[in-house]
Amino acid sequence: MRDSSGDSPNPSPGLLRLRKGPSGAGRSAGATRRSRLVRPRLFAFGLALGIAVVAALVLLRGRIGSESRARPWNVLFITVDTLRADRLGAYGYAGARTPNMDRLAREGVLFEACISPTPLTLPAHTSLFSGTYPLHHGVRDNGSFLVPPTLPTLATLLSGRGYRTAAVVAAFVLDSRWGLNRGFSEYVDGFDTHQTGITSIGDIQRPGNEVADRALAWLERRPKGPFFLWAHFYDPHDPYEPPSPYREEFADRPYDGEVAFADAQIGRLLEWVERNQREEPLLVVLAGDHGESLGEHEESGHGLFLYETTLRVPLIFRLPDRERAGTRRAETVSLVDVMPTVAELLRFPAPPGLQGQSLVGLLRGTGGFTERPAYAETYYPRLHFGWSELHALRDRRWKWIDSPEPELYDLAADPGEGRNLADSAADRSLPLRRRLASWSQEWSRGALPVAMSRADPETLRKLASLGYLTGAAPEPGGASALPAPRRRVGLYNDLLRARSLVEQRDFAGAERRLRAILAADPQIVDAETALGSLYLQQKKFAEAARVLAGAVERKPSDPTVALGLAVAELAAGRLAAAENTIEAALRLFPNDSRFFLLLGQAADARGDRARAEKLETRVLELEPRSASARAALSEIRLRRGDLEVARRLADEALALDPRTRGAHYCRAVVLEQQGRPDAAWEEYALEVRVAPNDGRPFRELMILSRRLGRLSPEAEILKEVQRLHPEAPLSALYLARNLLDRGIELSEGIRLAERALEMRPDPAEAALACYVLADLYSRTGEPSLSRDFAARGRMLERSLGASASAAR
Repeated sequence: MRDSSGDSPNPSPGLLRLRKGPSGAGRSAGATRRSRLVRPRLFAFGLALGIAVVAALVLLRGRIGSESRARPWNVLFITVDTLRADRLGAYGYAGARTPNMDRLAREGVLFEACISPTPLTLPAHTSLFSGTYPLHHGVRDNGSFLVPPTLPTLATLLSGRGYRTAAVVAAFVLDSRWGLNRGFSEYVDGFDTHQTGITSIGDIQRPGNEVADRALAWLERRPKGPFFLWAHFYDPHDPYEPPSPYREEFADRPYDGEVAFADAQIGRLLEWVERNQREEPLLVVLAGDHGESLGEHEESGHGLFLYETTLRVPLIFRLPDRERAGTRRAETVSLVDVMPTVAELLRFPAPPGLQGQSLVGLLRGTGGFTERPAYAETYYPRLHFGWSELHALRDRRWKWIDSPEPELYDLAADPGEGRNLADSAADRSLPLRRRLASWSQEWSRGALPVAMSRADPETLRKLASLGYLTGAAPEPGGASALPAPRRRVGLYNDLLRARSLVEQRDFAGAERRLRAILAADPQIVDAETALGSLYLQQKKFAEAARVLAGAVERKPSDPTVALGLAVAELAAGRLAAAENTIEAALRLFPNDSRFFLLLGQAADARGDRARAEKLETRVLELEPRSASARAALSEIRLRRGDLEVARRLADEALALDPRTRGAHYCRAVVLEQQGRPDAAWEEYALEVRVAPNDGRPFRELMILSRRLGRLSPEAEILKEVQRLHPEAPLSALYLARNLLDRGIELSEGIRLAERALEMRPDPAEAALACYVLADLYSRTGEPSLSRDFAARGRMLERSLGASASAAR
């Protein structure tokens, strides 16, 4: 049972019993002598008996095995996003609280050196499930690349073999729109992208408890037959905000708290299958997709570099009957090896063209595995910053990182990768360099055509809040003259800080930081587009158009930059320029409905209603199932005075997605204009629930509540919105106004209005908050504070014209 690597799992208890002979104690001398006299015969008889017993056991074990394999194995496949191997107890971390993942390691086979092919979620999962590197499948980033429709995956393999397949994913970047859903009969994504803006990742991920809930619900009602269930947990991704009690228990280590929470949810899945599937053989696979830098090497997050912090991930297989439980393998392996391994374990032929190799020989200790270095890459620096992409090759001891400033690390002596030996140990790097060049050519041969996505603006806003900034298409040209990312990591961190300032609504601070980034490196298109988007958010349309025009010239392959430029030009009243921008974009992206929508708005502004309606019809032809497109068209028709069409489009939008922002607002305006204020009030109340950052429904609800005498019901709605969206300032502000108008709980009103100001609302809402506070402090006998807030309100009002006054 001992294999060549020295692993020694426990032998079978049955074989131990066969080796155990009867005790010699109490035997008679005659019996002993008799034994000696007939030893040759008894030996022959014993040998024959032993052969017979062993033969019977072999036959019996063969029957048992064949009966077991006659029942197909179920497969529970668990991936944990952004999970460093060295943050699990099974990998030696004393601060971990991961009993369920640790138990899988005790009951299974753990790989100590599994390397991710790339530190980004969608590309890494594509490699994991396809057994191929990004060199072959072409998915280099989140949010702009699509999984090729001809790429075989584990799901397509198993669904074609009669497996019931389902996936529950927790990250927006794994949404079915990116193409990884092929082969799954049920793919649970359906992320609610209508709750808030980009202030919190929590709005666009599914927490681990919901992943477990959805996965368990599928297991309870799954069709008969073998199943393949993929459960994806996203909790360790930043921001690190674990729920209670993990928040309190890991107050100084919130990342570890997220990992502990994910582990508890994994435990729920394991408990269910072990309780309800005891008679069915189950293969459990646990893997991380990539790690997290946690500030090491000056990187916040992941994607920019190829150090062990973001590449080394956990990989554990638990076989049915806990075969070879507790085995640990030190060989360097890759996530691309998982797909061929599962295929061989299930006795299915692997699809042709796989670049990974099966690990079954390591799992079972039977040999037949040839260890080789693991490949990794990241194109994130190039696609988002204009810096060099990175490629790496890593064996048990050495890692070579290929870039304009190459790096070589001795992982045995320097596991933290702090001493670059590229200059002093060139002889060590040469074999890895040659192999990297050779394999890159080999694995790129026959590569699938790169499929790019056109992501809608909301999609890209959500990706930005995840830390992926904007989607980007690769530009032609070599990387040799591009800067090495480690020389520019300070600018990368500055851009992340600027994003954080935007989320905090510190627009002035964000603008200063973005301008400084562009002064240091004008080629960072992400900083340029971030600055243009910041101007758009502040309604500084002329400035936005100027900045985004440069970005479009530098990055014509990104439709979202052109879209932002067209929006800015339209809002600034530059119709001819906007039409030129849109027409140029449509030559590159002829089926992008967003440009037809904007072109229709330009036609409407020119008074060409017939052309505008024709273009709007084209939008619906291109987006027959889009709720947001219908909501946008409903608002256009509302401004045009087409009440019935506006109402119909809003109804259609809500039928497609009940949480579509803007649709309830359009219905409310139509109902109010039709003389049905009570029904309109209900629609405004529904809109503030789904659009907590849109001031329009809050203002209209406030006005109508006073007209109808519904101040108490309005307060209840606002309290509910506060509970649902504590990060949004408007519910606090309008609840403070409600308390002021009712003349009750004035101290609570002051607290709410000041809290709303702290959350930096739009200037018009900030002016309203100042006036509300001025009135509240006047009523509570603090005239000095009242005068101060009134003066602040007037200052904001002068900068905005009459908008704040109208809101009052």
